[in-house]
Amino acid sequence: MLSRLFPNPSFHGWRVLGAAVVFAALSGPGQSYLLSLYIDHLVADLQLSRLDVSAVYGAATIAAALALPWVGARADRMTSAAYARAVLALLALAMVGLSLSRAVWAVALSFFALRLLGQGAISLGIVTTVVRWFRRYRGRAFAITSVGYSLGEATLPSAVVAAVAAFGWRGSLWALAAAYLLLFAPLVGAVMRERDPEREPLDGAPDPEASELSRALQAEASWDPRDALRSPVFWTLLACSCVSPFLLTGMLFHLPAILRSVGWEAAAAPRAFAAYALAGMVCTYLAGFWLERVHSKIGLASGLFALGLGAAAVFLPLGPALGPSALGAALGGSAGIANAANGVLWPAYFGVRSLGALRGVVNLARNGCTAAAPPLAAWLAGSEESFGAFAALCVGLAFSFALVALLAPRQAEPRPRPVPAAR
Repeated sequence: MLSRLFPNPSFHGWRVLGAAVVFAALSGPGQSYLLSLYIDHLVADLQLSRLDVSAVYGAATIAAALALPWVGARADRMTSAAYARAVLALLALAMVGLSLSRAVWAVALSFFALRLLGQGAISLGIVTTVVRWFRRYRGRAFAITSVGYSLGEATLPSAVVAAVAAFGWRGSLWALAAAYLLLFAPLVGAVMRERDPEREPLDGAPDPEASELSRALQAEASWDPRDALRSPVFWTLLACSCVSPFLLTGMLFHLPAILRSVGWEAAAAPRAFAAYALAGMVCTYLAGFWLERVHSKIGLASGLFALGLGAAAVFLPLGPALGPSALGAALGGSAGIANAANGVLWPAYFGVRSLGALRGVVNLARNGCTAAAPPLAAWLAGSEESFGAFAALCVGLAFSFALVALLAPRQAEPRPRPVPAAR
């Protein structure tokens, strides 16, 4: 069984993948779920309002997204080990910076660094690492690394709560920073070495049959980022890939209010989130295997179609007992498929040479567009907080862009660069 999940088990790439799982779990200090545990402390100690902290957090998130193309270019040029050590060490410094913050500007700088490193840089590093070791098994590799994010969500909040109780909120950040700098950075860096192309073929061993399938699903040539950005296919795929994080952010941010507006109970939100996490983990993993045998655009379209079905659940007579869990599972499943598809989509169309720089642009768009969804949903809901219009918008956009993804070409054709006019 294990040999089917992990072919060529002696291949060091599987160990690198294990380090990437830990790397993903360590993104927590830059993620909303962990930073939310410090908001009350910042409000109380710095005498700020919750709106002040939220506004600073949103602005820092947008600023961090704008820096991702530059970070992606660094990921392309550095070894995986050096990149992981640098990101984790800088993340430790950012946590120290937050612990020392006594003014709004210091909180803003700390939030910017935490979001840039934890939310953005780690995901870019994982992408560039996976494509350096895997081709045929790239789908399952991305699916496995995604488990790391769930691992962080399951373990880090409890650790932070215990550390705050023991050392105070500022002391807990110092303790976490010390663990990142002295333990995790050396550990992850020690495993993430580079592949030797002469002794270690991609996926651990050549497989003629698999190579034929890979050639049908993956780009043979690696594109220059400037050429990719001039391709209409890139912008079509980017628009399709942004729909899922945009709509999901709007749904999840207002989930308790959405449950209440359709006659269910807002108190059932934790049950919906639990179903979301479980379905997301399962669907990401299964989709990773599936995407090794079908074209990535089909995975992209399937995730959008599943999102449309999930949003439509609010119009079904499911009742308060089943409804919240069904809605959460449907949304989580769609997110899982979309995440798996987004991992394999870009190398499948544009190769791997400059994937970090290209994914920096992709992540800029995907992370940036999420800032607009919560206010749009609130505006459509109005003072009566009726979210039927936003749910209908989710259904329409998801199904429409699913069709666009299905109609996209199976491969991108380079456009000739303009020749300067002769003088």
